[in-house]
Amino acid sequence: MTNSLRAQWAKAAVYVFRQETRTDAEDALSDLLCDLMHLYSAEILESQLVRARGHYTTEMREDPA
Repeated sequence: MTNSLRAQWAKAAVYVFRQETRTDAEDALSDLLCDLMHLYSAEILESQLVRARGHYTTEMREDPA
């Protein structure tokens, strides 16, 4: 699995979000992130952000492209 593929998955998620919400391209990512924050409590979100950062750091070491 490559980071390019991971980025494509994220791009697809933003695309679906835009279709569902009719959010413009400029605001789509920040609005999606905001809605994810609404989904989880601050405590859960913070631990998941730390976990995600660790995954990202590892994945960038494995496939820096």
